[in-house]
Amino acid sequence: MSAIYRTDVLWDEWHDQQATSDEKEIYDLIWQHRHLFDDLTLQEGPFTFSIFEDYDKPDLQPFFHNLIVCVAELKNPNLLASYNSRDHIITVSPQAQTEEYCFLHEMIHMFDKTYDDIYGLRDAVRWRLYYNLQDKINGLDRAILDFTKIRSLRGINRRPENPNLFQQKHDTLFLLKSFDLDMQMGYPFGTVLGYGYAEKFKYLEKVE
Repeated sequence: MSAIYRTDVLWDEWHDQQATSDEKEIYDLIWQHRHLFDDLTLQEGPFTFSIFEDYDKPDLQPFFHNLIVCVAELKNPNLLASYNSRDHIITVSPQAQTEEYCFLHEMIHMFDKTYDDIYGLRDAVRWRLYYNLQDKINGLDRAILDFTKIRSLRGINRRPENPNLFQQKHDTLFLLKSFDLDMQMGYPFGTVLGYGYAEKFKYLEKVE
């Protein structure tokens, strides 16, 4: 059974007995920002109806209810945060525990496995994100083309434990959702994506 469906008893045990004050604070921040993910959690509205029509819509809200946060040093010192889908845990480096963009980045990753498990969902949401953003960001198409160069994709998706292996965790859906979050949070474009892309995407402009 997926870790997101753990009983409340186990989550309560973590929250009430094991979590540090820093971990609770980060969890509270994530909970407060969950509304920014109404699109990825497929909340009711024309966005989701046009995807599912008469098919059953999956309930993705449990992702936020039973999430565990851990503040600890990561094995890879170059990472500020990491999401473990098996145990549904976001681990945050002590150096990054006040950096909200790190949590937002990992919150996108929370949906990776489910989006891969439901055939067609990744493409469906990706294009709806694009249509939602295309008139709001000057230079969006250029950014997508720059991001999808093989050198760029290999660089951002290289597995830290083995530079010869790659994982398709940062794709165009991730890119588009990160831009959406940048706009909602008032960040420079590329901030939530990370990996130095805030510098690379300086040419992007929000349409006023």
